[in-house]
Amino acid sequence: MARRNERERKRVRLVNHGFATLRQYLPQGNSRKKLSKMETLRSAIEYIKQLQYLLDPPQEYPTQTSSQPQDSGRWTAMGSWEEAMSSWSPGSAGSSPQTSLSPEADLIDFSSFS
Repeated sequence: MARRNERERKRVRLVNHGFATLRQYLPQGNSRKKLSKMETLRSAIEYIKQLQYLLDPPQEYPTQTSSQPQDSGRWTAMGSWEEAMSSWSPGSAGSSPQTSLSPEADLIDFSSFS
């Protein structure tokens, strides 16, 4: 029994260490509080979506000529990395340029894995 308890404690420590490492890579914005595990996962999903958008913005607008004004919407091409990241914060989960889903819809159903 003690061996199983020790294995479980080690597993929990590793999971917590993984979340702590993930939090280090997420922009914190103005938040100084520690994110919960769910907030960390949601923020990571949102951050990945933001990075994907920066690398490959959607091509839903037709090519514009110089006589047409440019769309000044929030999700047009951003001028710099700093501008893009300053508009994102962990609390903005669900405000991606793509269709917003409920937080649970973004999570993978691991119950089907064996």
